[in-house]
Amino acid sequence: MKSKFSITDIETAFKSVTLNGAALQFVSAALCTEALALMAVEQNAHALKYVPAEHRTEAVLLKALESDVYVLPYIPDGGWSETLAFKVVESHGLDLKNVPVEFRTEAVVIKAVQCNGLALEHVPKHLCNQSLVDIAVADCRMALHYAPPQFRTEEAAL
Repeated sequence: MKSKFSITDIETAFKSVTLNGAALQFVSAALCTEALALMAVEQNAHALKYVPAEHRTEAVLLKALESDVYVLPYIPDGGWSETLAFKVVESHGLDLKNVPVEFRTEAVVIKAVQCNGLALEHVPKHLCNQSLVDIAVADCRMALHYAPPQFRTEEAAL
């Protein structure tokens, strides 16, 4: 149930989100700006769910992801970019599974398997190669399970 309380002046809005990013939910839509959204997600990454779609810019999304990768459900379908995908996997390789397939580029999948070899399971087939399998297996031997048969070499198994 939406609260009837609404912050209607910009000074109170900035003070409120500085103290608690989730206060953004009470800010009048007319007052919300990208700057206010940035402040809110910097204070509380989960405030991203209260950021209006037009202010969920790459800068706002990256700021939220810096603090908490679990804000992934609040990234709009059209909000993804290779930069955002790279940010998601650089500290949580297995989150490659949450990156839309069109943003699973060579650089993104390499970073994902470097971070966690088991991310190999979510690498598109056309990007899987011996070098990538070797990187994944060097991180985690169990990644060999997700390697295509032609890349399961004797050296990798040792």
